[in-house]
Amino acid sequence: MRKIFIVAIIMLSLSSCSNIIVHRNFTYCAHDPNNFFTELRTDGYYFLNTRDYIAVFLIYKDGTFANLWLGVQTHKEIHQYFETTSHKVLMDNNMLGWGRYIITGDTLKAQYIAEKDAPVYNVIEHWYVIKNDSTLQAIKSICRFCKDNSTWKKGVYVYNTPTYYHLMHYTNKPDSVCWIKKKRWYKCKD
Repeated sequence: MRKIFIVAIIMLSLSSCSNIIVHRNFTYCAHDPNNFFTELRTDGYYFLNTRDYIAVFLIYKDGTFANLWLGVQTHKEIHQYFETTSHKVLMDNNMLGWGRYIITGDTLKAQYIAEKDAPVYNVIEHWYVIKNDSTLQAIKSICRFCKDNSTWKKGVYVYNTPTYYHLMHYTNKPDSVCWIKKKRWYKCKD
């Protein structure tokens, strides 16, 4: 009986730890969305063509950021995903890494949760220089849990070659109502 009690306490401690870790690492909390403004276009998604797939993220006027992991090779496949996946699945699944972004000077800094259903929320951060209203240049990524030393130096990856994300205009982009906005640590404490 005592072993069961100790295991239960440990499990409870580990499950409650995710909010503590997110609270400490997720620093781009939400302010009043009516006061958030950017010159960046939000009428579509930003993409980068790689050799193997198209990397995609979405930004919203309210400061919401969503990183998309699809592994697709065409924009048609991205559009099909948005058009055939239910709103509930889009807002609640791991294919979209939901988070926030802020703008500091000419830099957009985004943080998002890498995997919602993991025992501990892992926060990833990307920094982009704003080149114009529809082009962003990736300059740095921060990933405290990424351990590949050939890519990540102490959890940081600096882009040594120009890496540009461009806006693809798309009218059927999903809205930003998502699971992360329901978390108490998502909003800034006044």
